[in-house]
Amino acid sequence: NLDVTDCAAIQRYCSSLESDFSLNHIITLAGRALSEEWTSFQDQSLEVIERSIGLNLLGHINIIHEFLPFLKRSEGDRSVLMISSINAMENFGLPTYSAAKSGLYGFMNGVLNEFGKDGIRINTVSPGTVVTAATEGEPKDFGKLLKTSALNKFATADEVADVVFSVCDSFCSMTGQNVVLDAGQSKTHRYQ
Repeated sequence: NLDVTDCAAIQRYCSSLESDFSLNHIITLAGRALSEEWTSFQDQSLEVIERSIGLNLLGHINIIHEFLPFLKRSEGDRSVLMISSINAMENFGLPTYSAAKSGLYGFMNGVLNEFGKDGIRINTVSPGTVVTAATEGEPKDFGKLLKTSALNKFATADEVADVVFSVCDSFCSMTGQNVVLDAGQSKTHRYQ
């Protein structure tokens, strides 16, 4: 178990890997809305804002930064895939979480050409509401959220995993793209 916000711990872990260790894909799935974020922005402390940005944006960047050398030494198709959220694209509240997830797009665009020179693709996947044991513990109104779905359903964790696998394994010419998997939530919620 590695804390993605602890740069020193990530560096120690990477230092412990064998000198010939390599990998073909980096997939980052760090983040969640902190319990203290389920209130108005003004009621959030600066410490909460900093922790949310650290987890939901910097955690991804930390992992990519430290594991990138292992990706570069690998052969064949290589990619970086970050899990973002539809909160980065539309108004679903949670402003700090949303800003952090938007930052993943900015990071992707900022390193696109640099990574591309090494033949490394970088993309994001932005799920909508996915019901899991963890999200069921959040103060969400799933009934209200379901009404924002054009398909009257939510994406499943298995569907997200299938998209992640496809982006990494099958779409070998795709880079700098965001795949939205939200059953239409980001397109229909504003009309509800």
